[in-house]
Amino acid sequence: MVKHKDRRVALYLRVSTSEQTTSNQRRELEAVAERHGWSVVSKFEDAGISGAKGREQRPGLDALMKAVARREVWWRNVVLVVSMILFGLWHKATLLFILWGFYHGVLLVLHRQVQGLQRKFNWMPDGALWTPFSWAVTISFISMGWIFFRTHSLMEARQMLSAVLSPASYSAHFLSSNLYGLVASLAAGYAIVLLVIDVLDRYSFTTEASGWGSGIIALAARNRWYWIPPLYVLLLLLVLVVTHTGGPDSAQFMYRRF
Repeated sequence: MVKHKDRRVALYLRVSTSEQTTSNQRRELEAVAERHGWSVVSKFEDAGISGAKGREQRPGLDALMKAVARREVWWRNVVLVVSMILFGLWHKATLLFILWGFYHGVLLVLHRQVQGLQRKFNWMPDGALWTPFSWAVTISFISMGWIFFRTHSLMEARQMLSAVLSPASYSAHFLSSNLYGLVASLAAGYAIVLLVIDVLDRYSFTTEASGWGSGIIALAARNRWYWIPPLYVLLLLLVLVVTHTGGPDSAQFMYRRF
């Protein structure tokens, strides 16, 4: 028999009445684990509790399921971080790209943690405030991560991060004013598109529920993917025009490796 000595298992024991005992179950399951070379790391027990009861009435089973969930979350988080590190190495095998991947992997893990806390505490913040706030925070943190991607040394990355976190540095401008305007326009345009899509989604839901809807707004809601892509094309043309007429400064803005 092949033994898997590195396998870690948990035991779940249950009997329906207080007159019964879990000793026999424990002995048999421990013997199975020993034969296979498994390591028993935890034991969960529901004594005198019927199997017909749900998880909320079986504390042993509930604790077992929570332990499994914690392990799955831990492993998923590790996979997220490692995957982003490998994605950074795919660009180039340097410490800066490893840091770039690690940084974005941590951001993904933190995002999942926030979502988990929202579900756990049933917290649904007001979308009118939470949505723009979350957009601003997400864009800010992701933009900071690209410092590792574009700099050439750890010293340069440290200096840029220090400048980002220093309010005094925002009084100095080194790029063309057109590029600053372009970035602001792209951010505003992206936000407007997302807001329009959200409004159309709500409008579509309302019209489908009420069974009415006609006119330009209803037509735009039903056929949004006919007019949204041309908007992106126009935005791309704007980017190309500004960067190609911006001189050498635009090289600091563009990334052409793909």
